[in-house]
Amino acid sequence: MWTVTQDDIEYKITYIKQITNGNGFHLDVRGIPLFYDKFRTSIIHYLYNGSLTAVDYFTRVFDGTGYNFVLVNPSYAEQWEGFGKGQTRMELFKKGLDRYGYEFYIQGKTIYLKHQIGNDTNFEYRYKLNASNVSKAVDASALITHIKGFGNFEEGEEDYLKNAKLKSEKTSPLADIVGIREPKVFKDGRITSKDTLDARLQKEIDESLYITVEATLHDVRKMGYETAVPLKGDRTFLVDERIGFDAEIRVQSVTTTKDERNRITQCDVVFGSANAGKRFKANLSTVAKNMADLLAGKIQLPFDVLESMSKDLLLKIQSVDSELKLDNGIFAIDKANPNNILGLNSAGIYISTDGGKTAPTVISADGIVANAITSGQILTHLVRVVGTKGLFSIDGDVAKWTDASDLNRYTEITPQGAHFRNGHVRISTSSGRDVINNGFILRNPAVSWTYPHSFGPDVRQGDGEFSKNYILTSSNQYQTGGFFSFSHEARYLRVYVTLNTLSSAPAARARLRMLNQYSNEQRTTLNDDLEYGSRLLMDIGEPLDYGVRRYCYVEFRKEGDGDTVAGMRINTREQTDFP
Repeated sequence: MWTVTQDDIEYKITYIKQITNGNGFHLDVRGIPLFYDKFRTSIIHYLYNGSLTAVDYFTRVFDGTGYNFVLVNPSYAEQWEGFGKGQTRMELFKKGLDRYGYEFYIQGKTIYLKHQIGNDTNFEYRYKLNASNVSKAVDASALITHIKGFGNFEEGEEDYLKNAKLKSEKTSPLADIVGIREPKVFKDGRITSKDTLDARLQKEIDESLYITVEATLHDVRKMGYETAVPLKGDRTFLVDERIGFDAEIRVQSVTTTKDERNRITQCDVVFGSANAGKRFKANLSTVAKNMADLLAGKIQLPFDVLESMSKDLLLKIQSVDSELKLDNGIFAIDKANPNNILGLNSAGIYISTDGGKTAPTVISADGIVANAITSGQILTHLVRVVGTKGLFSIDGDVAKWTDASDLNRYTEITPQGAHFRNGHVRISTSSGRDVINNGFILRNPAVSWTYPHSFGPDVRQGDGEFSKNYILTSSNQYQTGGFFSFSHEARYLRVYVTLNTLSSAPAARARLRMLNQYSNEQRTTLNDDLEYGSRLLMDIGEPLDYGVRRYCYVEFRKEGDGDTVAGMRINTREQTDFP
């Protein structure tokens, strides 16, 4: 767990192996960038659903880690479902890279995010000059030549073929040579642009053929080629006449060996796609992660998969070559795999996949065991689901939870909505603060004047009974027209003002100020027919504690010069969690 620095990047040592050699030993020490170590051991617990720009997304991921990020290229906002909720920052970081289309490199404590890292170099690597051990591998095991894509539909809709408003398809020129090879249909309801969908389909086709070129590069900087240093992401030329290879290709990975004086002794580079070993290892890691999430209940199989599972189970039952055995019951044993057994006797029915060593019961005199159910649908208009104490039930399309101490206190959810009876509801924000508890809103949203009134030096009240509620200014610099205090118990401060009534200035402007923080700015001209007022809104942050006292100013000014005045009346003042 030491931290060491190499080439301006901090590494966390995570592996040490002592290897004996004669009368002594040497150490095999391995480390990973400290950035990886921190992000894979830090969890984001809160849940967020909604649209996030790339800046907002990575700000949430990097918050409190000690690392900074720089977005070199902009990206469109993305809709997120299930951000956080126990995921590591590294998982979320990788998802963000994929969704926003970024690659990255580390420089000290700063992570630079670009759509494509590396450079277009002006040098080449050539066999017998500065490259050796050149090899080329082509992997077509996942090759596809035709793909259909569907977008712009509501997530969760099963019939994408009918409901998708956006449809497209791509065909590779290789289809004329090897025929049509199709993958699983590409569908993403969030995509609404045909250009975006076409780009995703083309990417699926292009990346289905893996071409990997590996070579050992030699350090020629001492010979005057100072820039001939391979970096990940570089686009460079590689030439080897023996295999007829002469093409611009991208650096995928660089493995550098140095001596104790930090001099390069060997440099192995992979161009093009990742080699098969790393690619298959990554795929297996992804499959293992998805299976772990499935078993833990974090993800669910879609309905179309469940339907195919049911069909597969039926085909398996119909096609199996089995035999019956009578021994304290009837046992159906699969001839091709004797580990698969279905047993039936007076105690019930059981199944086994290990030759009977373990045999989960399916049906007994006590009923049907749900653990053996692996697919299909339970129709709740035929079967009523009831909890052990009758406090939870699903009957038809109605789910109901009842308080054991008060049967008139319950939550009922139907396709028409949710009904919370007798305060059976509690709502918390992302910080854990209760905004509704036991059905009651927990807040004091009052925003009160401070007395005596605090006005700017160029502000006065209007004359007369009708106009005394208006304040006037002849200044074209912002002046204080109201000073308020409140207990910070909601996310936003919202104030409505009526501008330029009883005024002679061509226009008036207003805003909110808290210390050096400003709200949006509203402007009203003399001819505007505005009866109620303009809305000033300020994000004052998530309140983490009750009783925090805050103060704000309502400021206004006139536009234009000369002997004119602008008027303002301050109307409704409120705190709200809804902007």
